[in-house]
Amino acid sequence: MIGDPQRYWNDLVTVALMGTVRRPQLPQPPAGALAELVSGLPRANDPAAVLLDAAAAATLYVRTGALPPVLELEPVAPAPDEIQLICGREAAHLLAQVLEGQPDSLLSEWLTRAVAHGVRIPPPFLPALLERARTSPDLQPLLIKVVGQRGRWLANFHPGWAFASVSETAVAAQDVASLQAAWDVATRDERLALLKILRPDRPALARSLIEATWAQEKADERQALLEALQVGLSSADEPFLEAALDDRSKGVRELAATLLATLPESRLAQRMTGRALALLRYSGGLFAKLSIELPAACDEPMQRDGISLEPPPGLGERTWWLIAIVARTPPSAWCQAWSRSPSTLLETRMPKEWREPMLKAWITATLAFRDAAWARALVEYGLKSPEAINVFPLLPLIPTAEREALVFTMLKANQKVPHDGLTRLLLEARITPWSNQLGRAILDDFACELARINPADGQKNDGLHRTLDLLVEAVPPELADEAARIIPLKMAEHFRWQQVAATYTERLHLRRRIAEVF
Repeated sequence: MIGDPQRYWNDLVTVALMGTVRRPQLPQPPAGALAELVSGLPRANDPAAVLLDAAAAATLYVRTGALPPVLELEPVAPAPDEIQLICGREAAHLLAQVLEGQPDSLLSEWLTRAVAHGVRIPPPFLPALLERARTSPDLQPLLIKVVGQRGRWLANFHPGWAFASVSETAVAAQDVASLQAAWDVATRDERLALLKILRPDRPALARSLIEATWAQEKADERQALLEALQVGLSSADEPFLEAALDDRSKGVRELAATLLATLPESRLAQRMTGRALALLRYSGGLFAKLSIELPAACDEPMQRDGISLEPPPGLGERTWWLIAIVARTPPSAWCQAWSRSPSTLLETRMPKEWREPMLKAWITATLAFRDAAWARALVEYGLKSPEAINVFPLLPLIPTAEREALVFTMLKANQKVPHDGLTRLLLEARITPWSNQLGRAILDDFACELARINPADGQKNDGLHRTLDLLVEAVPPELADEAARIIPLKMAEHFRWQQVAATYTERLHLRRRIAEVF
């Protein structure tokens, strides 16, 4: 037993504290191995030396004489058998290269193609990929489709990997009662993972799971669950979101209002339309004009619908309230109320000081409600008055063929009056995929911009690094060689740009290889 040696040690401590002069007689060790060890110590004339030797022997015995504790753990069940084919050797080799310091965009490219081919990743890559996706949420929807059974099994052992622990196949096979039971005991991350799977195909069920435990959730969890409704948002979600406008959390209320403000037929959108039409008047005829009246106040119903009482810096209260109302009014409402096209309304006369605020509010509403007709009209207006509108965020709303025609128009105008930065703006608009024809036209335009730069002007050219990164993501893989050739020799050989140019070329060719392998 370890208790007796421990008591012997405690007695030695007592003697040491009192001193061997007052307590020259040392305590006797318990019978057994410790007693034999102490009896074999040299007997010095100095009682203090004898005490220290005995203490050293007791310390050694107490520390080394105990067996380690035995933990009774349940054995871990092995990972289930795989049902998904593994990717090929060359694809795995490319994945290893991507994981060696390449950006998420290339990893996303690899995962997207693996998902399209229905293959899973090799087991040795699972920990690194799960950990990377933990801090890069955009990768998660792709990764969960290719981790296989072993990846889902592994994800159960790390709280940050819970997003990958749920099987889409298993979820699809479960009935409502089973999913509700799983929801009730799931962690926050497991619930969010379940919603990502359910929401695209079974939106009503996903919403009902949220509603079932809504009253018990904390504010940050309610907000996270509400964000999941952005996928597949429809008018069926309106009653739940309308109720959330009265939530005790400001963040939840604002998010609910934002989501409702993207549903043209919602009651919130109708309330905003009523407010807007009471403040704006269209007068037709030969000299059509738009008259504008400012709101008298921001009452409680307006605040409930997401209009902030306090304006942003630089705007008056009443001006801000009007802009906020217009920004949450479906753009189609103006056309229906006044029987005019978006292009006609954009050209309509209005007080000069209101032209810019109204354009910004209409752009905000067009993006929120994803109105293609207004996006097209705003872009065409912006091409004629580029100082009035930033057209690039609107481009993704326009159908591909029309959008490419508009981009060709921009590129042609840029040839006549060169403006550095057009390629960067197009890339940031995320209007991919490009046709090869459009890809070559954008590459030609950017090559002209690169030819005009001075490689030694580091401060001016800092933005080009980001443009090259975006270009790698956007250019069609089959145009990799053409994209690599746009770097001028003076730039490729300059010490400031050598590594940048080499990395750009390497990533272009790596992306092409990924496309070829799959």
